[in-house]
Amino acid sequence: MSEKDERRELQKFRNYTVIKANDMIQKSRFTLTEQEQKIVLYLISKIKPEDIELKEQVLNVVEFCKVCGLDYENGKNYQNIKQTLQNLRDKSIWIMLENGSELLFSWVEWVNISERSGRIKIKLSNILATALIEVCEGQERDTNFNTAKSVAMNEYLQMIKLKTSALLCCSVKLGATTANENLIFALSNYAANLGIAFQIQDDMLDFNANNIKFGKKIGQDIFEKKKSFPIIKARELVTDQSDIDFINRYYNCNFTPIDADVNNFIEIFNKIDMQTIAENTIISYIENAKQCLSELPENNYSKMLDWFLFYILKREY
Repeated sequence: MSEKDERRELQKFRNYTVIKANDMIQKSRFTLTEQEQKIVLYLISKIKPEDIELKEQVLNVVEFCKVCGLDYENGKNYQNIKQTLQNLRDKSIWIMLENGSELLFSWVEWVNISERSGRIKIKLSNILATALIEVCEGQERDTNFNTAKSVAMNEYLQMIKLKTSALLCCSVKLGATTANENLIFALSNYAANLGIAFQIQDDMLDFNANNIKFGKKIGQDIFEKKKSFPIIKARELVTDQSDIDFINRYYNCNFTPIDADVNNFIEIFNKIDMQTIAENTIISYIENAKQCLSELPENNYSKMLDWFLFYILKREY
């Protein structure tokens, strides 16, 4: 690879990791320094959809410095990264468990460093690593859907389970690490159903939300050629030939959406009462999640989980 190509790849790599993953860092309950964020993002970028498990990640000091835009010829960087890794390993959060005990959780389980080879081996938390692998696979499927000529509803739901639901499942498992298997199973099913309901609602808001509150252009999913819930469901239900032809053109790889296409989709959705269809589907997943909560003891924690379900139904952005 030429130096020019290498710079292009590095720039592409920088943009990808920071934009896609930084939101997870910013919303965590504990604060990471800028350099700690860069290390975590670098490690996340190494996870591939085909990874079945994540035993350890290798951090090349020179490559890391290039990706993060640091002067890798500066001798102090090695010591700085070493100290940062120690700080990252030591940074943790206490999670209150149901029995009154507390669980200490951290990003990293262990670090092995070799100054001679310039490589650092890092083992991420097992729960976090599993969730990240699933999310990477879900993200790849979501991206591939943009150019797919056919996406079935079961494929769409499986993609959500590997993205939104996977993150929620990771969250509840972290809070129930020492709980019995039945409780963890109930919480995981709760999170899976909540994730699907949330995503379907999000897909619908792309067409009917308040533009300012929602924070993005209405119909943005159309311009990105996403195969969201209302689009997949409409393709299943429409009977008017002109509507069928229009949706089939949308699935064509050479189709470039314009503003008028958003209005066309909204008209199609109104014809088949997509809002009611989506609401009924969301309610079914909410009811499944609520049923899972019946397995939990009734307290402030389970009440909060129940409130999340109510929030999904009333969510406007």
